[in-house]
Amino acid sequence: MTFSLATLSGTFKSTVLKNAFLGIDGSVLLAAALFFTFFRMDRMIQSCVLKTMVDIFTSNFQELLLGNIFPRYPMPTAYRVYVIELSRKVFTEDRKFREANPQFNGVQQCLYVGMTSKTPQERFNQHKTGYRNAKGHDLSAAIVKKYGLYLRPSLYQDIGPMGREEALAVEKGLTLELRRKGYAVWSN
Repeated sequence: MTFSLATLSGTFKSTVLKNAFLGIDGSVLLAAALFFTFFRMDRMIQSCVLKTMVDIFTSNFQELLLGNIFPRYPMPTAYRVYVIELSRKVFTEDRKFREANPQFNGVQQCLYVGMTSKTPQERFNQHKTGYRNAKGHDLSAAIVKKYGLYLRPSLYQDIGPMGREEALAVEKGLTLELRRKGYAVWSN
């Protein structure tokens, strides 16, 4: 029986790619079948099969395989709520901030509550540097950019990652809770 190297290589690649739809088990069965037939081939065909196997498994085959196994189930984005301490100057200089916090008596601090899909430190850095996304939109809060001092992890460390809708509700709830405790709080 004679083999054409190009035909064998093309057949092998297409068989592996078809088995990618079957998942890992299909690829394992194909690899086992190739292993047992490998020793019956002459040296030239063996080197062709080995080279083809290496090419496939070192290329984007893993991406192709994983993309076919999990095509419709992307990982949900985890959001975190964070708190930033603001300079007290915000209360005297920003009318909207003052109107949003009539309960503030000057004893506690001024705070900003937000939510992010990044780490709180990354988000704080985005606020302070005036970060713009790929479309050119400014993603920083002007109040944090101008008056932000540092993160206050003691006020949010017990709040774990959550979905977007839940994070919005927690952000609003934390804002109200901190206002009840006497803080001056801003959130979007």
